Amino acid sequence: MEEAGGVRGGARAGGESGVSAADVSNARITGNSCRRGAEYAWEEITAPKRVVTSVVAVKGQDRMLPVRTAQPIPKECIFAVMDAIQLIEVSLPVQTGQILVSNIAGTGVNLTASKNMMDIQGGFMRAR
Repeated sequence: MEEAGGVRGGARAGGESGVSAADVSNARITGNSCRRGAEYAWEEITAPKRVVTSVVAVKGQDRMLPVRTAQPIPKECIFAVMDAIQLIEVSLPVQTGQILVSNIAGTGVNLTASKNMMDIQGGFMRAR
């Protein structure tokens, strides 16, 4: 049986789990100190996902609005999501958590604003 490198993350302790298998169907996860670590390692092997963070243009402004996917998306969809994000231009005001694009790039996940922004008398300022 082969042993693959450790999978890091998932659990708060930042532990490392080992995965042993010649193929995924016979994988055995070892070294995890909690159930979440084992679940994370299994997902990382079978269907890795990531939250995508980026910025989008704001109409009439030089600054950019930070955005993120509301949930992790499959790794193979990251480039399609980034291509879609490049085309987005938002109008102010925008609230943190506001859905900017539903079902971005057909992933079933929404793209949301990561920061409040409002336009005050033609100026640019962060809402508090």
